[in-house]
Order: sequence, then C-alpha cells, then structure tokens
Amino acid sequence: MKGKIQRIFLLGASFYFYMSWRKEFILLLLYSIVIDYFVSLKIQTTIDTKKRKLWLLLSLATNLGLLAYFKYTNFLLGVVNDLTPTAGFKFAYYDIVLPVGISFYTFQSLSYTIDVYRRQIEAKRSFLDFALYVSFFPQLVAGPIVRAQTFFRDLELPLLVQKEDIQIAFCQILIGFTRKIVFADNLAKVVDSTFANYTTLNPIEIWTGALAFGWQIYFDFAGYTDIAIGVARLFGYKFDPNFNFPMVARNITDHWSRWHISFSTWIRDYIFIPLGGSRGSALFTYRNIFITWFLQEFGTEPRIILSAGGFGREL
Repeated sequence: MKGKIQRIFLLGASFYFYMSWRKEFILLLLYSIVIDYFVSLKIQTTIDTKKRKLWLLLSLATNLGLLAYFKYTNFLLGVVNDLTPTAGFKFAYYDIVLPVGISFYTFQSLSYTIDVYRRQIEAKRSFLDFALYVSFFPQLVAGPIVRAQTFFRDLELPLLVQKEDIQIAFCQILIGFTRKIVFADNLAKVVDSTFANYTTLNPIEIWTGALAFGWQIYFDFAGYTDIAIGVARLFGYKFDPNFNFPMVARNITDHWSRWHISFSTWIRDYIFIPLGGSRGSALFTYRNIFITWFLQEFGTEPRIILSAGGFGREL
C-alpha cells in the first residue's frame, strides 16, 4: 500500500491545487466528500432496502442539486425568458461562478456511492483514502472520471514507479502538451476568426471554421486528459485512455465508444443499462437512447440541447 505520508501529501497537494483558483470553493468540494463518505458507510451497514435507497437518494440530491444550481440556474432562467417574450417581465440572472471541475468530481463521487449501494465495492472507512479519490489533483478539473475500483486498486499497491512507467508518463504528458499547444491553440485562432467574421465569409471558409472547431475541441480535451493520465502515472496510478481517435470512427456508435470514454461508459453503466438498455422493443430502446443522450448533453453543455447536438468542451 502507498504510505500514509504520501497519501497525506497528495491530498494536501490536491486541495492546494484546487484552492489556487478560488479558495472558497474548496468548501464545496469538502462538503461533497463528507456527505458521500458518511452516506456510503450508512448504505453499507444498513440492511433495510428502503433505508438504503433513502441514503442513496440523499447522495444523489446533494450532488446533483449542487451541480444543477451552479451549471443550470441561469440557463433555465434564460430559457424561461426566451419562451415568454411578451410576459412583460424577465427574470434577472444570478451572478454565479461555476466551480471548476464540479461535474467531474460529482460524477466520480456518485459512481462510488452507487457502486456501494449495488454492493459492487465496500465503502472505504479511511476518510483520507476517500477524500484523495474524489480530489486527486491530476484529473480533478478535466478528467478522466476514474472508477473507485481502479483508483483503490492502485492505492493498495506499493509505490514502485519503474523506469518504464516514467518514460510512458512523460511521453503521455508530451503528447498532451503537443495536442493542446501545437494543435488546439492554433486551431483556436482559425475558429475565433471564423466566429468573428462569419457574415463576410463564403461557405467553404465557414465549413473550414466549423471543422476546425471540432478538431480544436478534440485536441484541447484530449490534451488535458493526456497530461492528467501522465502525471497520475508518475505517482503510481494507471488510468485508462480517455480518447481513442474518435475522428476516425466509422459510425455514431463507434464514435461513442472512442470519445470521452470515461464519461460515455459512466452514462452507459449508471443510466442506459439501469433504464433497461436495448432489452425490449425498438420503441423502448429508442426511449432509453433519447434519455441517455439528453442527460449526456445536459451533463456536458446545456445549450447543446437546444441546438443540433454536439460535444461540450468541458463537463
């Protein structure tokens, strides 16, 4: 097992890293950690099925309630204002700052409590270990979403970072910076120019900007997660790849399996399959696919729901 001193150091580094943006939001992160730590223990030790469900609902309401408030309050107010233009009044927008990474640590913590509820894992009695799982700094703000089984598996192993691990880690980090700085940042210039001058551009130039936008999102997001995976490996944590060249996908299903893999598998395991998946009539399956798609897009970027669809830049 990785030593207690190392775990304390990593937890302190993770909290410091998160506080370097906005100090007050560390309280929000701690609140989620404390709630799910105690809720998971109650779920594990409670025998009565109804009470176990109530504890799970407490976790869901707490985490999703906070996420909904910070991400969707102004969005929903805007929708109401747009739908009632002749009502004679408009709702004022709130000055809400979105806590960085809130979706990532929310989904990660929720997967833990749900897995405990399903009795797929045992609740951690060590508050230190659970807090580190939720707040581990390499993937705290941009993913990937790591399952508890994966994280605690590596946590239990001794810290033996081999030469090969260091080489792989630095290679992954280099790839991430290349994707971000060389490709994403340069594509951003094309995209910004397109959006700024779209009324004067011809169709070919507009399509070029649109394609550049798609590639920018990919290189930006994939670059950040490559860096996160590489840094985590330096500390002995081996996370699965989060992107698998989605731009060469043969169809939508193939694209789904290649893009933001940790999130798409989260959606599959905690929403699509519990809804019944594809076990049933075609109408039943389409309903589940629509609900899954709706919740996925709402979890990434709510404005996309009102457009033709797409992928958000951040969760």
